[in-house]
Amino acid sequence: MTLPTREEAHKIVMGMGDFPYIKRHYMQCFAHYLRVAKNAEAIAKTLAHLDSEKAYIIGLLHDYGKIDELQDKNIFHGLSGYKRLMTMGYDEAARAALVHSFFEKETITPERYQSYNRNDIIECANLLAKTPFDDYDRLVHLADLLAMSTQSTTIEARFEYLAVTYDIDDELLQDKYALACDLKEYFDNLCGCNVYDLLNVAHHSS
Repeated sequence: MTLPTREEAHKIVMGMGDFPYIKRHYMQCFAHYLRVAKNAEAIAKTLAHLDSEKAYIIGLLHDYGKIDELQDKNIFHGLSGYKRLMTMGYDEAARAALVHSFFEKETITPERYQSYNRNDIIECANLLAKTPFDDYDRLVHLADLLAMSTQSTTIEARFEYLAVTYDIDDELLQDKYALACDLKEYFDNLCGCNVYDLLNVAHHSS
C-alpha cells in the first residue's frame, strides 16, 4: 500500500491546473480539494485507528479524475482518478478516488448513475465488490459531503447545492441524503461528538 507524501500530493493537485477547465476555475477547485483534506484530517485526529496524515492526503486527491470528467462529461471521475493514481503507484489514494462517490449500503448500478458511462459504473461496482468498505473510505466520502469550496458545511446545505447544480433524480437524491445522514451519525458515534462541532460548522442542534 503506497501514498505520496503531503508535499507530493500538493504537487499532483497543483498540476491539475494544466487542464483547461480546472485552469479556469483553479482557485474554486483547489479550495474544495483542500477543504476535503482538512475535514478528513480533523476527523481522523480524533480516532486512534485512523492516521490523520493519510486522511489528509487521500482527501486532497479524491477528485483527481476531474481532469478527465470535466473534458468529457461521459467519463466518471472516480474511475478515471482511480486508474490515473494506480498508474502512478498510489493505490491508497486511488482507492479514495474510486470510492468517494458511493455509499457502502447502496446498490451501485448504471441506473442510479445515468449521467455517466454505463461501463464505468459497472467497472466501479465490480472493483468495490472485491474489497469491503473501511473507515478511510467512509471518512473521505463524509469529508467530501461536508466541504463546500473554502468552508465546511452541513449535509443539508451540500444536498441543496447538489440539487440545483446537477441533474439528479429526486428519488435518488433523497435516498443518498438519507445515506449521508447515516454516514454522519456513524462518525458522530465514533468521535463521541457532533462532527459539525468538530469542524466548526454552524448548525441547529436536534
